[in-house]
Amino acid sequence: MSSSDETRWRLFLAIPLQHHLCRRLHRVQEQLAASFQQGWSMRWSTPEQMHLTLKFLGDVEKDRTPDVTEGAREASELVSSFSLQFEGLGAFPGWNRPRVVWAGVRPEAQLDRLVGGLEDSLGKRGFGRERLAFTPHVTIGRVRRGRRVDNPPVGGEYGWLSVSGFSLIRSVLGPAGPRYETLEQIGLAAV
Repeated sequence: MSSSDETRWRLFLAIPLQHHLCRRLHRVQEQLAASFQQGWSMRWSTPEQMHLTLKFLGDVEKDRTPDVTEGAREASELVSSFSLQFEGLGAFPGWNRPRVVWAGVRPEAQLDRLVGGLEDSLGKRGFGRERLAFTPHVTIGRVRRGRRVDNPPVGGEYGWLSVSGFSLIRSVLGPAGPRYETLEQIGLAAV
């Protein structure tokens, strides 16, 4: 069933990015576009699409949305505000066959605690657990057509983000790419 079906919504939990980070990541996209010119076809993320996904839920029955919100609020009580440093570049599944190009995030214990809390609280409510290890990142582009990258770009430091909460977001798929609707904003525990 598609996410345009009003009984099921494509949902995820994410930390939205501030404009200064989106601008810096846009400059990185421009540099990569110049270096990936021949033999590449990319769909670059727009600033409105840039976020750090905490948990992708996929197609969820619309009437289960309150369960997601409840689980997210429970997990948010485990963590107080924290800061993230965005740095480096990577690709999934790897630079030998890239499908997604991303900007990375320096490891942060509070972020790991939040993601673990989300996995636990949503798992108790019947939502599937992530099978892969959490790799914090911001997707900056998707590869439509490309080839092996023998000398992958290293990237640099893109800036800091103060995190005081996260959002429950609905993704509506369309021909121009996904459009995101924020359903709930969830604050982290007060210090």
